[in-house]
Amino acid sequence: MEHTKADSSALALFRILFGCLLTNYFWKLYSSDWIHFNYEVAQIALKYDFLPWLTVAASSLRLILVVLLIASVFFTLGLVYRLSSLILVLVFTYIYLLDPCWYGIEITFPRSQTLSVPRLYD
Repeated sequence: MEHTKADSSALALFRILFGCLLTNYFWKLYSSDWIHFNYEVAQIALKYDFLPWLTVAASSLRLILVVLLIASVFFTLGLVYRLSSLILVLVFTYIYLLDPCWYGIEITFPRSQTLSVPRLYD
């Protein structure tokens, strides 16, 4: 079986563009009032029924966003690529699971009962 070398420039371009998108997204979250309005001022914090222990303080969330921002810059530049991509996946999943209201998801339970969470923003 003969192995041929493939050009990896398309994959590198995808990594750079995707990393720029992630960096921009995390920078907007960090620099906006998203943390203040949703975690400092908010009176109600909805939780998933199967993840009641999942909480975070607003000051910790700022640190988490800084970690995500640094990991996305490293991802874009290709520095410590595997570790930064692992950090991005795990920490972004953690933030995604913090509040079900932001994503307008629908959770289906085993007994055909459905809980629908409306979208707050489009």
